[in-house]
Amino acid sequence: MPAGWSDEPVLDLRRDPLDNIWALQGKQAIRLPETGGWETIPLPLGPSVKLHALSFDAQGRMVVALESDGLLIREPNGSSRQLTTRQGLPRDRINVGLLDRRGALWVGSDGAGLAVQVVPSLRVLAEDPETGANLGLGAVGRFLELGPGDLLMGGSNGLFRWQEGKGITGRW
Repeated sequence: MPAGWSDEPVLDLRRDPLDNIWALQGKQAIRLPETGGWETIPLPLGPSVKLHALSFDAQGRMVVALESDGLLIREPNGSSRQLTTRQGLPRDRINVGLLDRRGALWVGSDGAGLAVQVVPSLRVLAEDPETGANLGLGAVGRFLELGPGDLLMGGSNGLFRWQEGKGITGRW
């Protein structure tokens, strides 16, 4: 194993906008820069916090879903902020986070559904704002941004397409 790796499983693999490769283990994020040589990147979290999933936006901001402690957003300069239920998350057990092209933060939880933050407020979406119908997403586990304001969301109740101004436009 490369230096810095633990014996924990690799939970996620991603490429950031600078083409660095990232591996996420339960308690650490490890980066392989283009120049080579894996390096552990310190995250300002307590020893009992476990990491769950990783994503990057186009500006290089890292979003780390935490197993039971909310979400961590790390800026390219190394500064970070942690969001929990105190800041409006639907739960502290977060499956996935995504900063979209417009800067909105999408958060998928383990059963409380979906939250979206368009700075500065965080809003839980349990109902389609266009129709008032329950979204019925269940546990949201994955996001794929198709374009500005256009997302696919994978959840325990299927695959959903969300379009800005229209709400849920497809269910599979």
